[in-house]
Amino acid sequence: MDISKIQHIIKDADYFSGAIHIVQDDKPLIHVAKGYAKREDEIDNKSNTAFGIASGTKGFTALAILTLIDVGKLLLDDDVFELLHYDFPNVKGKITVRHLLSHTSGIYDYFDEDVVEDFGQLFEKVPIHKILGPSDMLPLLIEGESYFKPGEKFKYCNSGFVILGMLIETVSKMTYSDYLERYVIKPLGLTHTGCYKTNQLPANCACGYLQDEKGDWKSNIFGIPMTCTADGGLFTTADDIYKMWQGFLHGDFISTALKNEALKAQATRGENRYYGLGFYIDHDENGVLKSYFLVGGDPGVEFYSYYFVKTNTVLTILANNSDGGWELLKAIREHI
Repeated sequence: MDISKIQHIIKDADYFSGAIHIVQDDKPLIHVAKGYAKREDEIDNKSNTAFGIASGTKGFTALAILTLIDVGKLLLDDDVFELLHYDFPNVKGKITVRHLLSHTSGIYDYFDEDVVEDFGQLFEKVPIHKILGPSDMLPLLIEGESYFKPGEKFKYCNSGFVILGMLIETVSKMTYSDYLERYVIKPLGLTHTGCYKTNQLPANCACGYLQDEKGDWKSNIFGIPMTCTADGGLFTTADDIYKMWQGFLHGDFISTALKNEALKAQATRGENRYYGLGFYIDHDENGVLKSYFLVGGDPGVEFYSYYFVKTNTVLTILANNSDGGWELLKAIREHI
């Protein structure tokens, strides 16, 4: 790893606002923050600032589901829609927990990125300030027909993870955020991770920002749901993300057999590219396991966290704007 080169890349990334964290063999190599957590007050991002991680939340939702499976309250092959107390008139056939976790359910996605360009327009039917949990998304989930038969292929589906959040609430009889706090966040030792409301962020949290047509910065508070919907909305820090990887991959958070199942290729995304149960998986050109990772993006949010298997390295990039994180990731990866 060329640390000096990576440091220069980060130093020159004036466009970037967020935090960059690299740890190898449990040794922190880089922990840098840039930009503002609160632009209007010129409050700097810090290395321990909490950022929204958008779809990175799906990994935590997967971990929550795995804990329910680990204690026998769910099975991977349970029929999800027989367990839920909600009406989904357009769902046909048996759709399992495994189908939803692996993006192979084929169900309608409320935010199909091949169709919907403006994330904000989705919330004309359900106002953002009224979305306080996964079930509040129901009117958006039941609109369209399924794309294909369950298990037929991989198609990224936000709706599937919202439904998994609803399933967590149904089975546990707790709110999604409370269950996550008690059975995922605390057991993993995460100290600054939670389903915070965007209008009630605790101290040392970064607001998300995006630019309008004039190039002026504005908060994303009116562009994303108020709090966690199980497919997005979680806030966390670089240190906590590292603890998550350590606890999940190397700790006793769940049984070894279930962990191995979660990290096994369940669906093919492309050449040497796969998806497990809530986590992306990449192989190198020789078919050897290369990395597990999570990614996320919302208006005013970018998130990338990779665990590189061969070198036991975790790279995490958290950004509180929608521009720059991907470019920085590509530049840094070339030197890891």
